[in-house]
Amino acid sequence: MSNVSNSHRVLQELVSLEAWHKPLEPNTDSPFRVALSFRDARYSGDAETPIEFQVELKRATLVVVCDSNLRVPKGTKVRVYPPWEKSYRRIQGDTRDQSASSSDRLSTSVTADSIKGPAGSVSTEHGRSGSESHERRTETEYTQVIRQHIQMQYRQSGDEHHWDCDPINAETLRGSAHTGDDPVMELRPTIDRRLEDLGVRVFLKCKAEDFDIKDIRMKKTVMEQLAGEDMERRKRLAKEVIKYKLAEVDLEVVDLESSFGEVVIADIVAIPEK
Repeated sequence: MSNVSNSHRVLQELVSLEAWHKPLEPNTDSPFRVALSFRDARYSGDAETPIEFQVELKRATLVVVCDSNLRVPKGTKVRVYPPWEKSYRRIQGDTRDQSASSSDRLSTSVTADSIKGPAGSVSTEHGRSGSESHERRTETEYTQVIRQHIQMQYRQSGDEHHWDCDPINAETLRGSAHTGDDPVMELRPTIDRRLEDLGVRVFLKCKAEDFDIKDIRMKKTVMEQLAGEDMERRKRLAKEVIKYKLAEVDLEVVDLESSFGEVVIADIVAIPEK
């Protein structure tokens, strides 16, 4: 077993995770920041497991656990990151309707919350007079734009703060989930002494089924060459290598054959900024 620090255990080929905050002060909010990114890892076995493969994550959850003497003001928690950006386009046009009689006016307004699709707000007005009608229509369309490929959404589970990380327009997590440039929440001590003893633990976890194993290559025996491909066996061997990688950095080794088993792939302690 390696001599990895108990305060910083990360499956680094697959994920990068850092967490820090300003030194804690009584009755003062300290910004808490996380830098999290994902990438595809290339693992290989040993002489007894002659296999190499690529692995990525389909989804993951960031978990922050604070000391009981630290309070997180509700309004400081980042609920969605990054926020959706909206771009708007307005369309105006006139139409004529010769079949209308009598004078009347109809006004319709639909809000963005009640529309499913690219149109955000639609406002239509009809003005009719005598036998000829002039209809003026104004439409506002919007598209939602996101600047990265991973979305983080907040939820609370007991005393834990969770951010579920899901890919956007992709099958797996790749790239930055959060840069750490902005805080994800604030920390406020509820005591005024021994503040240096108050800690924050940060985990990254996933389900066993969230490991996306592909591009598996291995040396075949003569019998295996005759029998043909056995993809299930290859994936079992790949999972054994992942378990070995977890053990190398002193992370808990769990049964990866159980689809819903939880796997911790990073476990760190947030550090105060100097």
